[in-house]
Amino acid sequence: MNQNINIEVLEEILDISGERFMLSVMITDVQGELVLPIKGENQLCITLLHQQHDSLLTVMKKTLNEAKNINNPLVYEIWPGIHTIIAPVTSGESTYFLWAGLMIEEETKHLVKNQLESNYPNVNGWERVLDETPILTVANKREWVSWVNKLIKLSAAYSEKESEYRSHQIYSELLAEAFQNSEIETGSLLKKFLDKRNDLDFMGLAERRDDETYSITHIAGETAQQLINAEFSEGEGFLGRVLITGNNEYWENIKNDPRSYFFNKYQFHPASFYCFPITKHDGSLALFFGGNMTRNTFSAELEYAKTLAIILEKSLLTGNLTDENTQQHQRLSSLVEICKMMVTRPEYKRIIYILVDISLSLVEGPFSCMVLKDSASGKMKLVSRGAHNENMGGYAQDVINRYYNNAQKVSTNVELKNSSDETSWEHPVIECPLFYKDDLLGVLCVGTNSMAQTRLNDDMKFLQTLSIIGGVSLQLAQNQDSGKENKQIHSLYQATGQFDIEAFVKAKKASQLAGEFTAKLGLSSWNVDELINSCLLYNYDPAFIRELIPDNRVASIVEDANDLMEGKSADQWDEVSLESQSLALILTYLKYNNLETIKSLTTKPSEIITKFIAFIHDGQLIEEEVPSIAKLQSKGKIESIEQTIKELKISPREQEVLDLVIQGLNNREIGEKLYISGHTVKNHVTRIFQKLDVSDRAHAISKVYRLRYEQSHSS
Repeated sequence: MNQNINIEVLEEILDISGERFMLSVMITDVQGELVLPIKGENQLCITLLHQQHDSLLTVMKKTLNEAKNINNPLVYEIWPGIHTIIAPVTSGESTYFLWAGLMIEEETKHLVKNQLESNYPNVNGWERVLDETPILTVANKREWVSWVNKLIKLSAAYSEKESEYRSHQIYSELLAEAFQNSEIETGSLLKKFLDKRNDLDFMGLAERRDDETYSITHIAGETAQQLINAEFSEGEGFLGRVLITGNNEYWENIKNDPRSYFFNKYQFHPASFYCFPITKHDGSLALFFGGNMTRNTFSAELEYAKTLAIILEKSLLTGNLTDENTQQHQRLSSLVEICKMMVTRPEYKRIIYILVDISLSLVEGPFSCMVLKDSASGKMKLVSRGAHNENMGGYAQDVINRYYNNAQKVSTNVELKNSSDETSWEHPVIECPLFYKDDLLGVLCVGTNSMAQTRLNDDMKFLQTLSIIGGVSLQLAQNQDSGKENKQIHSLYQATGQFDIEAFVKAKKASQLAGEFTAKLGLSSWNVDELINSCLLYNYDPAFIRELIPDNRVASIVEDANDLMEGKSADQWDEVSLESQSLALILTYLKYNNLETIKSLTTKPSEIITKFIAFIHDGQLIEEEVPSIAKLQSKGKIESIEQTIKELKISPREQEVLDLVIQGLNNREIGEKLYISGHTVKNHVTRIFQKLDVSDRAHAISKVYRLRYEQSHSS
């Protein structure tokens, strides 16, 4: 019998069932030492257990020493004429013995009495004790052995269920910890995994370092700390094998396995080892591994490890998504802030400076620069932040040749430019041409250290949006003296053509329809202009429009029209403005080209719908605009903002840190510049954010520029 039981569970069962057969029950280890106190009221057992010499416990130890190969429950004659049941049980990797007794045979009862009186003369009443002792018969023997077997099986089944329940509790706790606390570090999570079970000695996580190399990034377990940062490649050792197969693997009795050489290099000698691949958010593989230092084989801990692999995979995914959402929120907040600053107060030099610094801060690359042409002198200008080395000029010339001196049409798309032999440029660069219509206003070039495709894609999408807004804003800055608000609206409309040509064409058609239809409604020229502008910006979020043009009705008109088209205000059709009703009719008609759909916009008769249907039946004019080619116009070099930093109410050291933040340096690089620790830099940055009342670097940079602008225009 090899039943895994829980000793405490068995004790509970013995408490309940021990009295039934008038037997006392004990559990000892393999040396005969009591593990649990005696259960039951068998007087012969209790009396012999308390004797000073030749006690029952002493005889039990001798028995175990003589009978070493007890594999099944049996009735054993522990003294002449006195019997007990011995049954081996296991708990985990430990072996114990269950003793149930004592009993005598009817035929030898008088001989046992004489023997006990001779061996233990100080004890009175042996005859009474023996009268109360169970009699061993063939039937009783069969029943008692069967009872012991059932006890062990019952306790084993109970232990298994209890272990399963505890495992579920552990999994639930770990799942809750992993998903509720998205900021928990992977190393801390692995330590929690290890602390929950004592059948594994170490756990770790290996992740991709570059195209050819993986490294162990996290480790839990005192015996395995030397493995941190250990590197390996595909096919190398146990870990490298899993990278190739992509399958869950485990190995037992591996101390002499040649594949253990990778571990042995680090003075690490596991006896058993498992490794499960998990998929990260960016699609790359990571390896969750663990094992034992002394136990050569696995049992239930493998299933536990598989469940932990799933939990860890989901935790990594949740953490990555949280980080991504936080980053997207920061980027969107920065874009809104940039739009507000660049559009409401357009200033050419200031816009260039903002584009360079914000792109450097959010991409977290080594440098950012703007290459542009001075329209007055005809000379090319370079404005840069970050790691300005000897190769910068060569790279800038390469940009000029490809964008300005190229006879072929230049692409408006953001592109990733890798280093070339001609320029000896060491970093990949995201290049963002800034256009207004067909005019190239400049090229924003942002170096990147990231090799992860997902991060590159996100950075390029962000910079694409930034370049569109930047191009429009630069053009606005050049034409800020004429029709500022209409220029904003027209520029936003033109920006639509850069990323959504279908919406651009639809907006143009809508504005033409609006101009013709409103002539039949008798609206004032002011209301007509607001409707036409609403048509041009219909595809923008109303909140975004309201942020950029706060004193204009366009946002409200678009918002109410959207509600009408979505059926949210079908019963309140007459409660919104004629402009919103007209915009809803025009956009619905352009979308479905069906007058029946127009009628379904409201549940009540509507005069404006009747007029619109009549207008469509009568036909409308067609007007198209032929685009023209404008000259390149660029502005020159931007001014320093060091004086603005010095006037802030922050300490001299914080001024130094803020200046380096604006230059695009990260905490480690700032620490190296100022000869202070990264932790000290982090504290300085936190205090700067608090004093400037901002939440991140992008907003801090934006605020400094805004203060610089206000100072320059107030003096």
